[in-house]
Amino acid sequence: MLLHLSLLLSSREHSVALKISRAEIIKARITLCSMIIAALMLFWIPVDVFFLGKDSMFLVYARVLSAVLLAALILYTVRHARQSGFLLPLFLLFFIPAVFFSYTNFFFSALDIQDMPAFVIIAYLFLPFLIAMLLCFFPLTALECFAFSAFICFITFVAGGIDSSPAVVFKEQKVIFILVIFCGIASIAGISHLLSIKTLLVYSTHDQLTGCLRRDYGLKMLETVFEISQRERKNLSVVFIDLDNFKQVNDRFGHDAGDAVLKETGKNLSRILRRQDMVIRWGGEEFVLVFPGLSAENIDGVFLRLRATALAGRPDSTPQTASCGVAESQEKDVTSIQTLLDLADQRMFQAKEKGKNRIAFKDGKMETFYAPEN
Repeated sequence: MLLHLSLLLSSREHSVALKISRAEIIKARITLCSMIIAALMLFWIPVDVFFLGKDSMFLVYARVLSAVLLAALILYTVRHARQSGFLLPLFLLFFIPAVFFSYTNFFFSALDIQDMPAFVIIAYLFLPFLIAMLLCFFPLTALECFAFSAFICFITFVAGGIDSSPAVVFKEQKVIFILVIFCGIASIAGISHLLSIKTLLVYSTHDQLTGCLRRDYGLKMLETVFEISQRERKNLSVVFIDLDNFKQVNDRFGHDAGDAVLKETGKNLSRILRRQDMVIRWGGEEFVLVFPGLSAENIDGVFLRLRATALAGRPDSTPQTASCGVAESQEKDVTSIQTLLDLADQRMFQAKEKGKNRIAFKDGKMETFYAPEN
C-alpha cells in the first residue's frame, strides 16, 4: 500500500519500465494536445476579426505566434521522442497558452468590453479552466500535478490584478476557489491515469510465473536504456543467467516443481535489484539482469546476498545454482544492445564449460556463483 502511494506521490520510486512507458505516453499526448490547441488558436481568428474589427489585429498576431510556438513544440517533442525527459515540453504546453491568457487580459484592459458580445469575453475568461483540463490527459504524480496547478492558479491570479481586464473576477475568492477545485479534480484524473498505467504495465509486460519482465518488452527497455547510457557516456552492465541442470528438475520431479523453482528464482533476483535495475525472463531457465550506471566490477556487491542463499531451493533440497556471463557497454567491442547481450551470452557459456556455478567476466576472470557462508 505504501509503495503504491509513493509511486503516485513522486517519480523517484518509479521503475525504469514505468518511467520509459510514462514518458512515451506523455510525449504522444503533448504532440496531440499541441496540435489541438494550435488549431483552436487559428480557428478562432475569424471570430475575433468579426466582433472586434480593427482592434483584433494584435490579438490575431498573438494567436498566430502561439500557434507557431506550439508547432515548434511538436517538432521538438517528436525529434527528442527517444529521450526520457518530458518535463520541459510539458511545461511549455502549459506555459504557452498561459502567457497567451495573460496577454489577452492586457489587450482587453485597454478596450471597452461592455459593448462586446458576452460569449467572446467568456471564452477568454475560461481559458485557465481549459488549461487545467490538460492535467486530465497526462499520467502525472501528485507532486507534478501540484506544481502545474500552482502555476495555473498563479498566472490566473496575476492576470486578475490587471485593472479592467476580464480576469479581474479571479480576484474574488469564490471564483479563484472554483479554479483551485477544478485543478484538484483534473489532478485526481491525472493521478488515476498514472495508477492505471502502472497496473496495466505489470499485467501486460511481466511474466506471470516469475514476475520478471517479458523478453519482448524487456528488449525494448534494454534498447532505450542502452541509448541513454551511450548518449550520457555512463556504464550499463548486463548479466546473462542460465540455471544449472534445470532440466533434471522437470524430468525427475515434474513441471510443477520446475515452475516453483523458476518462481522462487524470479522473486530472489527481483529482491536484489535497485529501483533502476531490471530482471528479464529471457526464456525457459534463462534470465537477464540489467544494471544501469554500474560497471562490471560493481556487480559482485549486488550478488553478495545471492551467493550466500542460492537462487532457489530444488525439490531434492539442494541449492539451485547458475552460470552467469557479465558484460558492460563501455567495452570496446560493444556497438549495440545486441552485441552487449551476445558478449554476456558467450561468457555465460564459458562459465558452463568451466564446470558451471560460476560468473564469467571479461579477460577470462571467473568467480564462484554459489558460495554459502560457513
